[in-house]
Amino acid sequence: MSGLKVVATVIGLGLLCFLLYVAYTPKQNTSVPNEQSLNSEEEVSVQYGEENRLLQDIQTQLSFGSRYSGMPGHSEVIKWITNELATSTWTVEKQEWVHTQNDDEQFSFVNIVGRFTPEKTNRIILGAHYDSRAHADQDKNYGDAPVPGANDSASQSVETVRFRVFCSTRD
Repeated sequence: MSGLKVVATVIGLGLLCFLLYVAYTPKQNTSVPNEQSLNSEEEVSVQYGEENRLLQDIQTQLSFGSRYSGMPGHSEVIKWITNELATSTWTVEKQEWVHTQNDDEQFSFVNIVGRFTPEKTNRIILGAHYDSRAHADQDKNYGDAPVPGANDSASQSVETVRFRVFCSTRD
């Protein structure tokens, strides 16, 4: 595994741990409900139902197909992430640019920046890539095979997008 992949994996795992910590750490003066204190299934889904939404969102991204620059899935995932952030109180900005490779190949890219309470001066910056590789170029046996990009990008970008839910439930 290359050094860059190791760093990306560590960052992704760190983000996941942070999100789980935020999701399951009770607010001040509250406690995590146990079976005896729950009044209904609805309370359980509010407290613990987010993991189903995470899986749904990953499946949504995978349904777009390849999210490699220039593919229809790339445009679809940009729209999806932008809409997900815009449905909350977050402000959304797109930073678009074109990268030229080998003096003739051009690839369009977009940074999607979501801001929660932009008037505040303290910031937490979370980032994840949402595109996928064109093919399994790192696989010795199946280097030309298409890849879904579930672990490589969908899970990271879903965690980042869903983080807005946790922000809105915190003081």
